[in-house]
Amino acid sequence: IWVAVREARIALTEITTNVISTDLFKYLLSYTGVRKLYLGLQDAGSQAENDHLASQFYDSVLLHHADSLVELRCTTGYEGRFSFGEHNVHVVAQLRGLSFLSLSVN
Repeated sequence: IWVAVREARIALTEITTNVISTDLFKYLLSYTGVRKLYLGLQDAGSQAENDHLASQFYDSVLLHHADSLVELRCTTGYEGRFSFGEHNVHVVAQLRGLSFLSLSVN
C-alpha cells in the first residue's frame, strides 16, 4: 500500500499502522508534514531486522518530520531499538513541537 500511496503523491498528516517496512519509510521520506504518527507493535520477523528498521526510523525518517510532528506513539512488546534509550535520545530531543510522546522504554 505504501508504494501506491507514495506514487500517488498523497501526503498524509496522520498515520497509524502496526506494519513497519522499508516501503513505509520510503513513503515517509518522500514528503514532510506528518503531524501524528502511531506505530504499533513492530515485528519484522527477527530482532536483527527489527533493530535495523528502528535505526532507519530514528536516524532518518523521524528527523525528516521533526518540524511538523506533534504526536508520536511507538510501542513494542520487547526491548530493542524501537524502544526509548540512549541510542535514540538525541533524536527524540530534536522533536521540539511534540505535545504527546509515548515510547516503550528499554
